[in-house]
Amino acid sequence: MAKNNYDITIRARSGDEVTFWGSKFDDEGNEPRHIGYSGLSGLGEPERRTTSTVKSGADGGLVVARDQQYSSRIVSFTGFVMTRSSEELTKYRRAIARAMPIREYVQVFIAAPSGDVYGAQAVVSRCKTELVHSDQSNTVMDFDIDLICPDPLWQDYSSSDANQVRVTKVKPGGLHWGKTNLNWSSSGLKWSSGGSVPVATNNGSDVVYPTITIAGTVTSPVISNLTTGESIRVPIALGADDTLEVDMDNESIKLNGHNTPSSSIIGSWWGLIPGVNRLQYTSNNQSDTAQVVVSWRNRYTEVW
Repeated sequence: MAKNNYDITIRARSGDEVTFWGSKFDDEGNEPRHIGYSGLSGLGEPERRTTSTVKSGADGGLVVARDQQYSSRIVSFTGFVMTRSSEELTKYRRAIARAMPIREYVQVFIAAPSGDVYGAQAVVSRCKTELVHSDQSNTVMDFDIDLICPDPLWQDYSSSDANQVRVTKVKPGGLHWGKTNLNWSSSGLKWSSGGSVPVATNNGSDVVYPTITIAGTVTSPVISNLTTGESIRVPIALGADDTLEVDMDNESIKLNGHNTPSSSIIGSWWGLIPGVNRLQYTSNNQSDTAQVVVSWRNRYTEVW
């Protein structure tokens, strides 16, 4: 069970949000919080699904390790609102209801004591209210809240911006003819060391599927993860003002902000494995000038 020094924020698509504070007082330590929680669970590693079969007529069984999966994450806690009037309680109840609508996904953010912030998409499966105490001095109401996160891994929202790496075409090394060919005294045969291969470092604990943004003139761009040996080619021609967004996580493509069929892609929707990933960008024309940026947020199995 997690300690009560984590802050929980739930945000609806409308932008309405509510924060259940883990501390009893504000940041200055002066004013008591009117809204908080107790009994937080579900921040650790999610349950693992393991497929196994029994050996017929023999001891033991068979387990396929590579088929293991994480189950959906369930985050549970009891929130409370403590106010001095029924009118103030009504205000908080309505704010909580707007932040946790039915039939919609919400974003849940966990602010850890370390200052790191983790986020996940969730559905509010339970929000049961109960009036605990009411008298002339204060009114207290509890909220039993369950959140189901279909993607059980936490994304790193410690920074408002995602991690980014610019992937440029690597210039080939070796001997190259200059403009004057065999005129050795004036830019004839030259040696070039070539360019370095850009890298993306995934500091998370699991594979993350990035978004690749390609802006500018290019024909059939190919973006490769040399570390995993995977690549994706988009057979399309972009003009100078065009922008192509390749969403590896949702396996979708947008051209200038509009969805475009992804069935024509060649290769695989690859991800960034934990650690260093060497990336490469090529195309059908060496003179293509498109800029390529790979963006992602690290993902973690648990909150620290």
